[in-house]
Amino acid sequence: MIVLIMSYDNSNKTNKRVRRIPNIKEILQTFFCIFVVVGITYWIESTCLKTLMPICIPWMYYQFVLLIIFIVLEVFRDYYNKPKKPRRKRKNRHVLPYTFSVKCIAAIIIIPALFFLPNRYVKVETELEYDGCVVDQTKWKLSKTASWNNYVKIKIDDSNTSFWCNLGKEAWPIGTKCIISTSKGIFGMRYVEDVRFLIE
Repeated sequence: MIVLIMSYDNSNKTNKRVRRIPNIKEILQTFFCIFVVVGITYWIESTCLKTLMPICIPWMYYQFVLLIIFIVLEVFRDYYNKPKKPRRKRKNRHVLPYTFSVKCIAAIIIIPALFFLPNRYVKVETELEYDGCVVDQTKWKLSKTASWNNYVKIKIDDSNTSFWCNLGKEAWPIGTKCIISTSKGIFGMRYVEDVRFLIE
């Protein structure tokens, strides 16, 4: 009788979940990873903003979209991993691991980095200049602590190509003319080296 009670108590102890408090090393590693991810995504964002593509993509929302995708993936993973009560028990049910969302976000970061960053820094042709005009403008900041940045959409004359340019605190009205200096990268896409706005 005593043996049975002791074994029962031991089984209860093993079934209890023990929450481990992360140590300082793990906390520092987490903050370092966040710092690296924020830095790399900002680098990709600023590079893609100045890359001329057939479709004008507002890359200033890149970090915000990554955050939304991560939250959606985590909600989906929690819902998918919830224990269900089917009529028949399913054997070998696949459970999404906690790294599922992290791997998906890493893929969304790595793929643009492998494509756009080499195109930016490996030049195959000399600079060319184009005339352009400001056709749209907006303001954006990622968080309340960050400062507002002014963005203008510039359309290249006699072309359907346009891109968003980060002006920081500077602002230019719609209709402002500009000269765009570009160079061609290794993947055939042109990269904006400089934008000079013309004061009329």
